[in-house]
Amino acid sequence: MKHVNKAIGLQDLVEGFLFSLQAEGRAPRTHEYYDKLLRHFLHYTKSQGWPERVDLLDAKRIRQFLFWVSSRSFEYVTGNGSRRFIKSKPSTAWPYYKALRRLFNWSVEEGFLEESPVKDIHFKAPPLPPVQPYDLEELKRFFAVCELDIRIGARFTGLRNKAMLLLFIDSGLRLSELTHLKLGDLNLEQRWVRVIGKGNKVGICPFSAKTAKAIWLYLLERKHRAKSDALWVTEEVAMGLRRLKVPIVRLAYDSNGIKESLGKAIKLLNKLGVNGRKIIVYCLYNHLDTPDDFLERIKDLVDWGVVSYPMRYQALEPGPKNGYVSPNWTKEQLEMIAKARRVIGCGGAFPPYEGLRRKIEKVRSFEEAFELRPARTQ
Repeated sequence: MKHVNKAIGLQDLVEGFLFSLQAEGRAPRTHEYYDKLLRHFLHYTKSQGWPERVDLLDAKRIRQFLFWVSSRSFEYVTGNGSRRFIKSKPSTAWPYYKALRRLFNWSVEEGFLEESPVKDIHFKAPPLPPVQPYDLEELKRFFAVCELDIRIGARFTGLRNKAMLLLFIDSGLRLSELTHLKLGDLNLEQRWVRVIGKGNKVGICPFSAKTAKAIWLYLLERKHRAKSDALWVTEEVAMGLRRLKVPIVRLAYDSNGIKESLGKAIKLLNKLGVNGRKIIVYCLYNHLDTPDDFLERIKDLVDWGVVSYPMRYQALEPGPKNGYVSPNWTKEQLEMIAKARRVIGCGGAFPPYEGLRRKIEKVRSFEEAFELRPARTQ
């Protein structure tokens, strides 16, 4: 592969690309999308012992990674304790291919490379899966459940769900656009909502008078319950936690996919008077994640000012304690976390103290974050 700058490494290239997305004003979800895919690629390159230099990365290695993504299988335990087996399909590699193509095209535009290592890799886009829409009878049953909730005492939930369904059907919004609506995006008098779509593009979506009435009824019920700017809320849950006077609130952060919702929950608890040191967030590792994924979650928790409690995944099969090592981890990396919990942690947790925050926010790799300094000799 032709190159311009041999000095730049793959890690630096990825970080520069992600920074460029932010500088261009791309949507936060776009940044998170590419960050997740490219972090998996970085971890794979390290696990295979590939050279860090970008100029040594060729089409053969890219194909090897894409084949691995499309053919791997893994098993995990769901929230109810059942086991789920996942087998990748060839189409699984498609988003990774697109992310790598964009990364290396950007590298060529910026002058880091003369040509992209994926330029000779031809990947056919998978067909869109067929979507079976709900029929009229199914929609009627949805609304019947809402009306039942309104009548039997779950008025808030029934009114909210009815308004959401009507707006969803009436406006043609994407699900992600509907769920992230703010009060300021709504204009009941003129019957439209403003949405931020893909590429941060602003769109105006009208809705009917029937939908406007349903939203108005929901807002009346919501008025004295919520102090959030989010249109759709379950504020009663947070208020209930506050009334219970629980000494500790316990949450979980097992994957980067729940970052946005977890951040909102913590912000809401803070607004209701729950101190960050009273919020313990369990952070699963040694499972389907990678060390870099784990570090990003710890960084988030330190930034949010809550207590992070690393929880090592244990396989369900009989065996010695801490005997299971995920394919994405090494024994040395797991031991680094164990030592860090004993030395810089408190009771196995990482409290949000200032020294830890300064350490974590500056690091660029898992090893840099959890490698302890040697003890001083007298």
